[in-house]
Amino acid sequence: MNKTKYADPFIIQPAGFAVSFAVRTMPDRLSEVDTDLLVLTMHEHMQFGPGLQELDAACAGAITKGMADCQFAGALGDSVLISLPDAKTRNVLIVGLGNDRDIGRFSYCGFIGLWLDRAKKVNAKRVTLPFSPGRLTSINLMGMLAVLKCRVQQVSLSSSRADLSTIEILCSPQAKPWIIEGLSIDKPLCPTCTYPQIEHQTE
Repeated sequence: MNKTKYADPFIIQPAGFAVSFAVRTMPDRLSEVDTDLLVLTMHEHMQFGPGLQELDAACAGAITKGMADCQFAGALGDSVLISLPDAKTRNVLIVGLGNDRDIGRFSYCGFIGLWLDRAKKVNAKRVTLPFSPGRLTSINLMGMLAVLKCRVQQVSLSSSRADLSTIEILCSPQAKPWIIEGLSIDKPLCPTCTYPQIEHQTE
């Protein structure tokens, strides 16, 4: 493991990008996150974890209600966007990732495309992505961040970026070197970007 001590947040501004990345240590409470759009994921039949439970309680059950209203089930491409105008976390997007066999490079790239589209919809300048430890390893963490950077680069080259200026990544101190290394990969991952999408089954 890399023993380098990184600033918190650690800011990365890749050359040619209109968007910067801010890698920050995960706070104790998601309700403390000051952002225009907080992006969370859920697998099928998954229960709320402690972080989402705390956020839901802080917003008087608005997340539970929003998911119930649109019958969010966590299938790949399911999504629900919940507005919390009086909270620090002004919008919450929950995206379904289905089950483990549904997830690969192209579906993950489609997930990024989905939240980039929603960020434009709510005029988000800052989007926040928590990376919980779970089953993530150094290899798949770096791979996920490389895909993230690659897809965001394509958007940076187009006019569809809208107001987005900062992508904040929340993680454990142990994961920070892996995330920074993933964001340091410069070459595109595909010869030509096909802008993969996952279906938006709920709104």
